[in-house]
Amino acid sequence: MSEQEKDLQVAEEQDGSATVQLPEGEQSPQEPQNMSEGGSSDSEDSSDDGSDVDPERQAIRAARREERQLKKQLTKAKISESQHLINQLKRQNESMAERLAVLEKRTAGSDMARLDKAIEDSHLKLQFAKMEIKKATELADGEALANAQEQWYEARRQAEALEALKKKAVAGADGSSVPKAPDPRLKRLASDWMSRNDWYDPNGKDLDSRVTIKVDEALTEEGYDPTTEDYWDELDRRLTKYLPHRYNSSNDERSSSSTRRPRSVVTGSGRESSSSAGGSEFRLSPERVRAIKDSGRWDNMEERKKMIRKYMEYDRQNGTRG
Repeated sequence: MSEQEKDLQVAEEQDGSATVQLPEGEQSPQEPQNMSEGGSSDSEDSSDDGSDVDPERQAIRAARREERQLKKQLTKAKISESQHLINQLKRQNESMAERLAVLEKRTAGSDMARLDKAIEDSHLKLQFAKMEIKKATELADGEALANAQEQWYEARRQAEALEALKKKAVAGADGSSVPKAPDPRLKRLASDWMSRNDWYDPNGKDLDSRVTIKVDEALTEEGYDPTTEDYWDELDRRLTKYLPHRYNSSNDERSSSSTRRPRSVVTGSGRESSSSAGGSEFRLSPERVRAIKDSGRWDNMEERKKMIRKYMEYDRQNGTRG
């Protein structure tokens, strides 16, 4: 069985399901079973008395019930988490607006204090120049008088310029520093994107979220407008390159409507390849694919193959079709 497990090839489909290419010679439990020479199927020998006392089969059924309960819990948890992330984003925007207002007010107060000090210094220079003019006049010193008058004109020019700047700053502080409310288009698009990518943490507590934040900053610096669809499409396009494990065919339906990417087939070695011609196929439903991913076993090749084998064994025991 170890050689067969090495040859398992998994191809994710657009609807969230997956197709498993089985090694040549191995029959899928989803295909009709071969009839024995006596004309009866292989499964009939276990249904003579209608009872099922096989401990392994009971364990598989119990695991199946537990899986269904777990999927229901995960669905509820995801809905709750998505709403929590949306509320968190709203609170974060409000908090950023408040901090920006406080920072601008503090900066404006500091700038105004420095401006007042500069105006005061210019008036002192003006008074000093007047004293120098008076002194030069009393001494009948023409050269000193000319220098003093030049100093007076320069001090006066600086004082007038600074006072005009202060008036402009005071006039602009009446409403220009009040932060604007977040654009409703931005809130809607951001909420939609976060609901589709529930792995994203706005606080950047994991590596993937920090990469997303950096790409978001780069798009803003390049002039992309986050209130447009183009911004979020470009964000998805770039994250597909940097975070390919977050963008497979099951959660990239929006971008695939315009540009369909070829189906990727992941083999036991982790490399992409085309479907092999030999062997039969075993189809994993979207629910089973999601269950494997939610359990954290999808990216681990050995664990994923074990889960697929368990599903195949369950289908063989119960005669399940897909």
